[in-house]
Amino acid sequence: MLLPSAEALGMPHNQCLELLERAEDTLDFLTSSLTYLTHAESQQAQPDSELIASTANCLDC
Repeated sequence: MLLPSAEALGMPHNQCLELLERAEDTLDFLTSSLTYLTHAESQQAQPDSELIASTANCLDC
């Protein structure tokens, strides 16, 4: 079983895979958005370097 609690819920294997794919898509979207916003901040006349550094640390996790 892919997800330990899925068996207790009676989820079939293919439903678990769909759930994992949706979670991966969401994570990809959030990472992409954060990367875009970090780049936009770096292009500002006075970029917030602390914000950029903390975001970079977050993306490295």
